[in-house]
Amino acid sequence: LLHLFLRYTPFLVLPMAFWWIKRSVWVPHGAYAGYNQNFYWDGLLIRFSRSFDDFLPYEIHWIHLLFLLPAVWLLLRRMQLDLTHKLVLPFAALGIGAVALILAMFPYLIVGHIPTFWEWTSRHQLLMPLGGALLLAGVVGLLPNAVRLVALCFIVSVCISANLAHYVSVWKDANKQEKILEAMKKLPNPTGAKLYLFDDKTPNALRRHYRQYEWTGMLKRVHGDETRFGIGIQEAPNYAKGEYDKLFVAQYLASAHRRTGTAALLVEVKKVRPENCRSFCASNYELHAKLVQNEAKP
Repeated sequence: LLHLFLRYTPFLVLPMAFWWIKRSVWVPHGAYAGYNQNFYWDGLLIRFSRSFDDFLPYEIHWIHLLFLLPAVWLLLRRMQLDLTHKLVLPFAALGIGAVALILAMFPYLIVGHIPTFWEWTSRHQLLMPLGGALLLAGVVGLLPNAVRLVALCFIVSVCISANLAHYVSVWKDANKQEKILEAMKKLPNPTGAKLYLFDDKTPNALRRHYRQYEWTGMLKRVHGDETRFGIGIQEAPNYAKGEYDKLFVAQYLASAHRRTGTAALLVEVKKVRPENCRSFCASNYELHAKLVQNEAKP
């Protein structure tokens, strides 16, 4: 062990040196003050378990899978893979894979983040593929020789199907944003309200909700200035308390916005599906606006 430590000392020291320099020199400031600067040991195991909460309902298009399975099967057969011998030691792969997976998740869990399969928090899975691949290799290695090719075919097909589902959802999301921008240009606002509360229950890519900087960015693109501020309707109490005041800067496209007690514009986003529309056609979106009381105090 001492020999290995001395041989690979740079690989062990560099991550710790980078972490120390990052915390000492590149300290987050402004809206990101305190970001990733504290350790949260409480609830560490709970965050770990929650990382896999949304794995089972993972989105797979079974119709796509029916076409992918025979295609992948033929491709793997054409590659003439020899799966009759043990490519890895299954239990070693499972053990090392589990350790690698835990080590990959730990840097995110310790600062309070949860690696998920959806939303933008899926970016916290960046280091997990190696451990996941070893776990899958270990599982396949434990199977009888006769079914290994079938298992490999299923795994590859499921991965392709999941990625296709993601790409389709992102394409639909891009179309949705373009339609919303078009509808914003026709949105009535007789009092000139600068706060927009968006009530959006339509589906988005990665099962996410639009952030305030996305709504605000759309408003700036339509109107050409940074006087307006857009948030989800569920965020209105936080806005009223002044928690978003620090975001009224150019970085968040709202440098000219100020929190006031004037009326806000409640905008409901509705999906209108064209007639004779199939699964891949572009849907239309309508915006319905009405003035509501803004409880924010300047």
